[in-house]
Amino acid sequence: GTGSGAMSASNPSDKATATASEPTSSKRPTLEYDLPEGWSVGQGSQFRLATLNIQSSNGPGEVTVSMATDNPQANTMMWYQQVAKESDASKLQPLVAKTIESAETFSVGDKQATLYEIRIDQQNTSPTLLVVSLPTETPQMHLFVKLIGENRLALDQKDKLIQFVQSLKIK
Repeated sequence: GTGSGAMSASNPSDKATATASEPTSSKRPTLEYDLPEGWSVGQGSQFRLATLNIQSSNGPGEVTVSMATDNPQANTMMWYQQVAKESDASKLQPLVAKTIESAETFSVGDKQATLYEIRIDQQNTSPTLLVVSLPTETPQMHLFVKLIGENRLALDQKDKLIQFVQSLKIK
């Protein structure tokens, strides 16, 4: 024998790794982008296409890029639940409706991206999530670019976030 059978038997972690990366590894898109000043490439995870770290005078932040189904109502509710640490959807519904209504759009190539601003209040240090939803070539699947940080960071980095999204290319 070649001895390859013995290896998998003695190493149980092999199986777990294979299962975790199987579904998307072959079709996982790669991203090309321009890195804004003050941003650096961070530690990724299998659910993200990219993770970037921001260091600025307004505190640290993180930008994540992932692919998901576009559903503004459900997604915005989920983001508010994360930021507000509030699970009662009825309390968040007015915020969700207002956020979807006031979302900005901007052009990325021949597509329209939507920018949602998820914040509980206007306090400088309150947690804030800026989320850009960008259509892809796959129907219903959008690229989600999220900036996570304090309110002051979000305000300060919003233009860079838009420039970053406009530089994105999916390969």
